[in-house]
Amino acid sequence: MFDSSSFNTRHPMDQIDIQTMLHALNTFPKAFFIWGILNKQPQRAVEMEERLGEEFPYLSKFTFLNRKNFTQYCHRSLRGIVIKDYTYWEHMAFQREVPVWGLIDDFIQPIAGFILAKCGENGVNCESFLASRKNSSSLSNVLCIRIFERLYKEKRVRVYDLADSLDLDPTGVDRHLIKLSANNFAVYEVPSSNRNLRKRMVKDTVVEITQDGKVIFENILMPIASLMNGKKYNDRVFRETEPDDVHLIKVMEMYSKGLEPQSEFKEN
Repeated sequence: MFDSSSFNTRHPMDQIDIQTMLHALNTFPKAFFIWGILNKQPQRAVEMEERLGEEFPYLSKFTFLNRKNFTQYCHRSLRGIVIKDYTYWEHMAFQREVPVWGLIDDFIQPIAGFILAKCGENGVNCESFLASRKNSSSLSNVLCIRIFERLYKEKRVRVYDLADSLDLDPTGVDRHLIKLSANNFAVYEVPSSNRNLRKRMVKDTVVEITQDGKVIFENILMPIASLMNGKKYNDRVFRETEPDDVHLIKVMEMYSKGLEPQSEFKEN
């Protein structure tokens, strides 16, 4: 029998940095996995899938929520928030070693639940304001929110001034603004489709936040930006908002629409 107390003793809680946290929460399946399935009690992959079926049967139609993908998450983009260990599994007099995973620190769970609930409530995909492309840098998530926050404060600003205030190159800000604009969070006209010409022109281009952008930042990103700015973590802010079955179904439907044809796993 596996002793979970020894697991937590050997692996004391570490503070998870914001960059690691945002990378772990940049898609709905990962956010749900952290909020609804994982905990500090280590689990085998089969136990995770059993918990899914027992506690969230209404999500069974979303086939990307399965033990294979849960294991992929733990192996890859959640490495900074989970600890891997091993236990022995007995069956028909046979015994073999199998991996188990548990959260390093469960402070991330209320934040995951908050994102699921607020995104479901506002009908917005978290991938619209976080960097969710495969193999994207975890730093990109922080930059996305930094740019969004600065735009929220300035309302209307030249790209050069926006980039300068964040100590970034204007061309680095450009791709994030394109994403915000595509999701109607900002008004931003790309100065040219020619890459070389755009590099010269982008700094003088003006970007303006939309009303939708203001609402999304205030309703979803403001408390997260506060953490990024060094405000002391207060889980009450996040625990007051938890997803219900309607929220969870809605966010998984949004995620489903964004899946590539014939692909059920989109790891980031």
